[in-house]
Amino acid sequence: MKSLSERIADSTLKNSAGRNDRNRAAFILVRGDVSKAVDDGYSLLSIWETLRDEGRISYTYQTFRRYARLLLPARPGRSQKWTSK
Repeated sequence: MKSLSERIADSTLKNSAGRNDRNRAAFILVRGDVSKAVDDGYSLLSIWETLRDEGRISYTYQTFRRYARLLLPARPGRSQKWTSK
């Protein structure tokens, strides 16, 4: 069964929510895949390109990075992969 967050994201995508809400919902729906791919050592850029090419997300890389920073669980060493310097 989908989590509450995933069910809300599904509902947000189906309704006429604003662009930011739709983008956030789209990230929430792929969050598990993104987290796993990062743990497997893939860069956020390659993950974003793949998800965009598959049509699972449609927003910019900068937006994707922001959601990754905000919505993925913090783990030791992980924050180094996408923080701006």
